[in-house]
Amino acid sequence: MVIIAVLIYSTRSDESFVDITTVVESGGFDVVVSTTGELQALNSTEIRGPSDLREVRVHNVKIMDLVPEGTFVQEGDYVGSLDRTEVQDRLNNQADELEEDNANLAKAKIDTTI
Repeated sequence: MVIIAVLIYSTRSDESFVDITTVVESGGFDVVVSTTGELQALNSTEIRGPSDLREVRVHNVKIMDLVPEGTFVQEGDYVGSLDRTEVQDRLNNQADELEEDNANLAKAKIDTTI
């Protein structure tokens, strides 16, 4: 059976097989590669916000203004600004607490004097 199958397979001609040929021409050959991804600058510096914000329990700080991407900046140049509302609110609360503590201290001094 194996011999018969080999003979049938080897004698069968595949008429759907067609050679594709073309004429070779001299000319330009453009190579275009399209891809997606992210480019990273050869020379870049990572900029971080103030590191002591966590110490004063400020966690949600938004970027209010930022120089356009690709702008060349030098050390000390303006890069951007952060939203100051949470920090200002915390500072105002601390000032209110200080004022209240000073009032309590003055009251305690008067009470101990009497």
